[in-house]
Amino acid sequence: MTRLSPIAVVCGIALSLAVPSGADIINPGQKVVARCASVCNADSFPNVVLVGAIVWGGTTRYIIKQDSCLTKGYKFSRFYVIWTTKAYFDSVGLDGLPLESVIGTAKSTSLPVAAPVYLLSSTIEPYGGTVPVTNPLASEELHYSLANTGGALSIYLSKKVSIATDGARTVEYYTNAVKPRQLDRRGGDLLRGAPRTHGFYAFSTDFTGSLMASITDCAGRTVRTETFACTPGATYAFSFGNLHAGIYWLRMRTPNGAFTGMIRQLN
Repeated sequence: MTRLSPIAVVCGIALSLAVPSGADIINPGQKVVARCASVCNADSFPNVVLVGAIVWGGTTRYIIKQDSCLTKGYKFSRFYVIWTTKAYFDSVGLDGLPLESVIGTAKSTSLPVAAPVYLLSSTIEPYGGTVPVTNPLASEELHYSLANTGGALSIYLSKKVSIATDGARTVEYYTNAVKPRQLDRRGGDLLRGAPRTHGFYAFSTDFTGSLMASITDCAGRTVRTETFACTPGATYAFSFGNLHAGIYWLRMRTPNGAFTGMIRQLN
């Protein structure tokens, strides 16, 4: 596997930090909370390569390793987690991945369907932010887990560790909230990693709360959104009715994480 040298990582972060220092001033009465967000089971998916993409002016990219703290450079940068297959990564290398097309920063947002490069998350925040100095929170660890859900890769927050100034630790565990069901009534076969569907996407959850679902076309346009009030064990269907046949991005966001995958709509 092609590796990103430590020098390249440092240079990329340094470029991202080249911004006016005035924006980094901490308000009086506030303190910064140190945060380490990491992926705890990446090694369990040997055929997958995770890539971190930092967008501030340009795009800086790096390979995400298991249990390594994610970084986004400047705190106001946008951060994305993208995945590709190891075979494709080995063929084009880190710099050959069409990340800008996936995250919509390129002039042309059309992504070749043959390129197995997918947006996994745009909501993971490596920067810890600030809290009042009276807040006992000193640092936190966010552990994310990968999961194979219905033939598509997903990521969710599985563990959170909060560390107080006196050293006390609070640990919270979470489960993968979204459990997609088979999509194709004829058997749910796959086409280039994109499940086929005949007009709807069925799923169940194991939590109580709000779930927001959206469908985006290959040009980056959101064509449908719906919010579900979920209860454990219930089954829901997200309708694709009246959409043209083609490839779409499906995103389902929950309080604890998000599921992102490609769906092939069949007419």
